[in-house]
Amino acid sequence: MSLHDECRETLGDCVINTNKQHFSFLFYTLVTIYLIFASTLTFCATEQVLYLSDNDARSKPSALMAYYADDTNLLNIHDISSDAYRSKFIALNGKSSLGFSSSVIWSRIVIQNDTNQLKWYLRFLYPGIDQLAIYTPNSAGDYDSQTRSFHEDFSKREIEDRLMSFHLPTPAGMQQVIYLRFQTNSSISLHSKILSEQEWVHTRVSEAFYHALLYGALVLIIIVSLIFGYISRSTQYFYVLVVCLGFTLSNGLYDGYIQSLFGIYTGLATFFPISVFGLSCAMVALVSYLRDAMPEFKNKRLCTYSYYLICSFWGALLIASAVGSNNTYLFVLTIFGYMGSAIYALISAWVSYLTGNKKSRYLIVGLSFMVLGLVAHGGRVLGLFDYDLIGFDGFRFGTTVLVLTMMVSMQDYIRELQRDAEKGTKKFKMLFENMVDAIYLVSIEGKIVDVNTAAQRIEGRYLNELTGEDFISESMLASNPENQEKLMQAIHDAGEGSLTQVELMLPEKGSQPCYMNASIALYHVDEAQDLQVLINCRDISESKQQQLNINSIASTVSKHTGGAFFDELALCLADISQRDYVIIGAYTDDIHDKIKSIAFCVRGEIVDNITYDLLGTPCKNVLANGEGIYQNNIRAIYPNDEFLSENDINSYMGKPLVDSRGELIGIIAILDSLPFENESLEDIVNIFSSRAAAELERLNSDQHLNEAQQKLALHVENTPLGVLQLNIHNDIVEWNESAHRIFGYDKYEVLGISAGNTIFLGMSDVELGRLLSNKEKTIWHHLDKSGREIICEWFITPLISGNEELGYAALVVDITNERQILSALQRKQIEQSEVLNSMTDAVITIDEEGTILSLNPASEQLFRYTKSEMLGSNVKLLMADTATIYNDDYWKNYVSKSTARIIGSGREIEGKRKNGEVFPIQIKISELSKNAEGKRRFIGSCHDLTHAKLQEQQIRQMGKMEAIGKLTGGFAHDFNNLLGIITGYTDLLSNLLYGEDKEQQYLKEINHALNRGAQLTKKLLYLSKKRPLEATVVNLNYIIEGMEHVLSCAMTPMIDIKFDIDKRVNLINIDPYFLEDSVLNLCINAMHAMNNHGTLSIATKASVSVDRLLALQHHVTEGLYSILIVSDTGCGMSEAVQAKIFEPFYSSKGNMGTGLGLSQVNSFIQQSNGFIHVDSSLGKGSTFSLYFPLNVEQNTENVTPNDEVEGREILEVPGNETVLLVDDEEMLLKAAAECLEQNGYHIISTTSPIEALEIIKNKNISLMVSDVIMPNMDGYELADQAKEVKPELKIQLVSGFTNSSAEQQAHALSQNVLNKPYKLKTLLERVRNILDS
Repeated sequence: MSLHDECRETLGDCVINTNKQHFSFLFYTLVTIYLIFASTLTFCATEQVLYLSDNDARSKPSALMAYYADDTNLLNIHDISSDAYRSKFIALNGKSSLGFSSSVIWSRIVIQNDTNQLKWYLRFLYPGIDQLAIYTPNSAGDYDSQTRSFHEDFSKREIEDRLMSFHLPTPAGMQQVIYLRFQTNSSISLHSKILSEQEWVHTRVSEAFYHALLYGALVLIIIVSLIFGYISRSTQYFYVLVVCLGFTLSNGLYDGYIQSLFGIYTGLATFFPISVFGLSCAMVALVSYLRDAMPEFKNKRLCTYSYYLICSFWGALLIASAVGSNNTYLFVLTIFGYMGSAIYALISAWVSYLTGNKKSRYLIVGLSFMVLGLVAHGGRVLGLFDYDLIGFDGFRFGTTVLVLTMMVSMQDYIRELQRDAEKGTKKFKMLFENMVDAIYLVSIEGKIVDVNTAAQRIEGRYLNELTGEDFISESMLASNPENQEKLMQAIHDAGEGSLTQVELMLPEKGSQPCYMNASIALYHVDEAQDLQVLINCRDISESKQQQLNINSIASTVSKHTGGAFFDELALCLADISQRDYVIIGAYTDDIHDKIKSIAFCVRGEIVDNITYDLLGTPCKNVLANGEGIYQNNIRAIYPNDEFLSENDINSYMGKPLVDSRGELIGIIAILDSLPFENESLEDIVNIFSSRAAAELERLNSDQHLNEAQQKLALHVENTPLGVLQLNIHNDIVEWNESAHRIFGYDKYEVLGISAGNTIFLGMSDVELGRLLSNKEKTIWHHLDKSGREIICEWFITPLISGNEELGYAALVVDITNERQILSALQRKQIEQSEVLNSMTDAVITIDEEGTILSLNPASEQLFRYTKSEMLGSNVKLLMADTATIYNDDYWKNYVSKSTARIIGSGREIEGKRKNGEVFPIQIKISELSKNAEGKRRFIGSCHDLTHAKLQEQQIRQMGKMEAIGKLTGGFAHDFNNLLGIITGYTDLLSNLLYGEDKEQQYLKEINHALNRGAQLTKKLLYLSKKRPLEATVVNLNYIIEGMEHVLSCAMTPMIDIKFDIDKRVNLINIDPYFLEDSVLNLCINAMHAMNNHGTLSIATKASVSVDRLLALQHHVTEGLYSILIVSDTGCGMSEAVQAKIFEPFYSSKGNMGTGLGLSQVNSFIQQSNGFIHVDSSLGKGSTFSLYFPLNVEQNTENVTPNDEVEGREILEVPGNETVLLVDDEEMLLKAAAECLEQNGYHIISTTSPIEALEIIKNKNISLMVSDVIMPNMDGYELADQAKEVKPELKIQLVSGFTNSSAEQQAHALSQNVLNKPYKLKTLLERVRNILDS
């Protein structure tokens, strides 16, 4: 039954047994509790003056008090009485209990003595206060103090009292403010009384009288419980005793009587564990008492669980109070545990009463008083209710009433036990008189005290005739000397506490002797009566005769076995039972529908066996149900049984025969025309049915053994295996036809001949003995009779009888053909294995569940698992999580429907190595033939696509860079043309305004902007690798030191920049402008990674060696390198982000970045024959190390910081030749023409290459200056055609973007192209140099 069902059953019992009287009793009890409980509530009041003439106010001065909680515990009377704290006091408003608090509580009350009495007492009614001080004003304007503590000797107090009492000096007609200071670990109660001297004396006397009554009642109950408990040995008195002792100990400690009695005053902290011990014992004893008094609850799991829960709670609380500190939590737990246990006890008593246990009505009354006192006391301690008589004194009274009602309930329980004992005595007397066995009560001296009716029949006399007679000399049981001796010894042993049994033989009843079994034991009713001997006599004549019959049958049948055994058993059973028919039969077949007799006795003679059809017979019922006895009229029950009708059978007894495996194998049946009366016959049949079953099982086993031997001989002769048997001398003694077929020898040729001279020709006796002693399968090579070599497999078994070895039995199989086939198959497997092992792709075979069956070495290299780890595992072990999601559904679909998406074709998926690395693979799967068990198999190859994917990614990267090159090339061409126009006219204007300082300054700023624009286009061309770097030898340290100011301006103020410059010479061959741009790019990225605050570190290292392995990894040459290191303390990067940071347009900043910065840096480093190493992890920042080849040949004296020397360029490089200018940008054309004309040259200009060819044909042109990129015809084509027209013509090409093909790069003019934007002075110098060359 479940706990829920148990609760429902318990409540249901309450409802069923509840009547109007029960509900009325419950109603009035609850109303009484409410009225008493309500009386504990007090009305609120405000702080006022207490007049001593007001008796009501003096009975409860706390109603007029105010309080303040000092959380610091540091304030003194002068602090608390100051004006600063006066307004902080809070009126109690009638409440006298503040519950638990760790603070010091200050209380204030205003008292005015409007009487003539001067001697007053202030008495606090709550004894559990650790320390209390009262401060009263004196004439000096200060305060006098009186202090009381719980741990001081009560007799040594100024006022000897167990409670804290103080003298209250109150001059007549004066008003005083009195302060009180409370400090305690227990509940803080301000309930007190102000008493006059007469009231003080009266209160002390009344209290002593009241407590004397209560404690006297408890002590009286303790004494009574001890006396009655000792007499009755009842555990319930023990529980009452423990409850009284527990309550007395707890209340005595609380009231201070225990301390006064033993003279121990150590405070609440010491006595609290002792008080908890008393309460624990009392409450556990209380619930144990209820459990014994209400046995109907012992079998209810809900009540059992509640009982153990309460016991466990009090045990745990007791341990906690003993080892823990005296803290608030333990006080609160004690109060709630106290109330909970009492309420549980009250509810249990009510439920018991409502279910019919009338004894519980007394407990309900006592528990109700106790619960009332507990609730009021607990509410007062917790600060919920006010303190009055129903509080602690009510609880004290309630516990006393409870113990009294427990005693009353116990007396009721004892009276009920007495009534039950009287009923038991009557019942025993009735049983005594009506027992079948003869019973004698004999005194220890041997006199007959009492006998029952059966004993009177044996003796042939009545009770009044036997009482007082000597048992040994007068009883029929002691009618012969042997019986007398046995009985005397047995009575003596019984007197010493032994139980004795003796067998007695009485005079014969008719033709049979009478046997009695007497059990003799000491009989003790109570201490008021003398000891007696109880003699119980049972007639065992029938069982004795049965034992004799059994011994007779056993003696007869033990001399026979087989059919003779069953015949003798049938004859014995017929003789003992005096019945006409005895049949012992066995099943005829496996269907078990017929029985064939193996012994059939008819009227004392064995006759021929019969076969008996079981359908519609009592034997069928016996075999189905285990046994059957039909004492009379069996033909009416089985009318269709012909055997019963033909032989006039009326009674039947049957017992099935069961073998050692528990299976039915036959039956014993006894039949007769007369009814059955002999009950002992059934026991005899039961005993010998087991022996008959064992004999029948043995017969069946022998029969089966003979049949098995015949079958074995037939099998040996016809088996395809050669069967041989050798004796201890290795001579062949058995040889079947298959052995003749294998070795070629006829049986007559080998029988009696040593195996060493025939089939093991040439083998020594030692070798032959080693072969024959090998119990394992053995392969041996032989020569048959014709001399042909054959291979045979031998299975040899030693023949041992006891410890004697008789020879060997052997089975021989010719495996010559199998071995030849196996050798060919092994060669083929070796070839296939060599092919698989040489393959670079992984090859794996699996079954239809995905279990790996085999694999080649490439599989171990690809997936990094060992062969043993993969074999037997599911193939999903080698797949990434994304691939395993669909694997199960795919295989299930393919195996069930043969719908293939992979089988016979290839597919790309993600594989997973042992270390968790995911990589792409190409799989191809084919289905193999089914294995020997009919399961489908599959073979798959796995090709690693990692390298192919990397090449594909590189091709995409090259495509991206090509697209960028085309985009930036076109942009740079147009932008350089614009810059060239501005540069040209700026140079012209600068030359025109020579001497104007202000205007020259403006032009200088314009030139700075033009230089920056030119650098920008140059950088774009570097990114697309359309223009080589303009490298020069610089000192890396100078470049970094020169950037300090720029970097400090570019970074936010929250970023701390640290420089660590290697002071050694650090020369590298690079483009300084691009180096500065790269450093600035890395620093700005670092600032973003640090979220605008952190540490940025820039360091240089000179002469760092790069070995061959690192050089090959980064596709550079080994040697000495200079390193520029940029580190930050930012968020760091994952491995996935690090793999993409150098891709164009990739940005980890989202829309905030262009994705070109690091790509430009990487392009610049690669074109400078260096490389970048990145070290970063999430949350730990990033470090970029830029490696540049160290220039060790440059003279360090010629390397200076990269300072620009700016000044006015004078455009004076004169000439008088004719120059042809060709450019599709007309404004740039005009600027160049103006400059050349100012220096004396004759200028012809055109924007069309076609027109330029015409001019060359028709004009005497000394030099052609042509743009490279023009519509319809580029500069190289124009130059070639111009040379054809005029071979001596000198040519200068100009370009803002060189997207040269291979042929153009091989052109002679490609080495001397003038890059846009150019300075006009550069143009003049280039023109002059070409013309002069």
